[in-house]
Amino acid sequence: MRNDTQGKYHLRQLVEALAVKLQALRGDITLETVFQALVAAADQLSVNLNWVELELAGQERKRTPIPAPERQRLQSLYPFFAFTFTDGGGEAVTPKGSRILFGNDVHNYEATLNREHMEVAVARRLQDRYPHLWVSATTDRAGVFLSLWQKRTLDDGTETDGTALRHDHPQVEDPELHAKLAALEAEAANASQEGWFYCTGHARAEQVHEGMYHYFAGRFCRAYGEEHPEHLRSALAETYE
Repeated sequence: MRNDTQGKYHLRQLVEALAVKLQALRGDITLETVFQALVAAADQLSVNLNWVELELAGQERKRTPIPAPERQRLQSLYPFFAFTFTDGGGEAVTPKGSRILFGNDVHNYEATLNREHMEVAVARRLQDRYPHLWVSATTDRAGVFLSLWQKRTLDDGTETDGTALRHDHPQVEDPELHAKLAALEAEAANASQEGWFYCTGHARAEQVHEGMYHYFAGRFCRAYGEEHPEHLRSALAETYE
C-alpha cells in the first residue's frame, strides 16, 4: 500500500509539472507539442520517477532522518522553498506550487532543487524590474523560457498572475529580452489604470467597453471577437468547470 501511495504521489508531481509546461504553450497546443511537454516534464522529474521504480521493485530505501545541520543548509541555500522533513527525506514546495520530493541522500536531488530555485530567482528579479508583469520561468533543453501575465493584486494584497500577455515566450538569454519586457511593461502599466484593460488578442491596453470577453487567461475586446468569430464562439462555449 505504501509503494502504491508513493507511486500515485509521484504521478501527481508529473501531472503538475506537465501542467506548467502546457501553460507555457498557450495556443500552440498540438499532439507533438503536448508530447514534447510530457517528455520535458518527465525529464525534469527523472530522479523522483526513478525512486518510484525502485520502490515498486521492492528495493527499500534506508529510512533515516536528514541531520539538523543538513536541514539548515538546505533552508539557507534555497530560501524561496518551504521545506518539510520526514524520517526518510523531505519535500520542498516552490512558490509556483511545485513539490520536489527527495530522499535522505539529498545531494542526488540538488540538480532539481538548483534548477527550480534558479527559475524562481529569475522570475523574482524580473518582476522587481518590471512591476506590472507577473513572470514564470521554465527550463527545458533549449534554455530558460518565460511566461508572462499582467500582475494582479488580490484584496488581501497578494500578488499573482492576471491577464495573459501576448508574447513569444522569450528566453532569458535573448539579447532583446529587456526591450521586449519593457514594451510589455508599458502596455501592462497602461492596462492597470482604472477603466482600462489589456486585450490579449491585440496585445495592447484598451478602454473597458461592452462586449469584452475572456478565454482562459486571456481577455479580449469586442473588435477582436468580431475579427475572429471562431475564437469568440469557442470562448462563449467554454464553461471553465
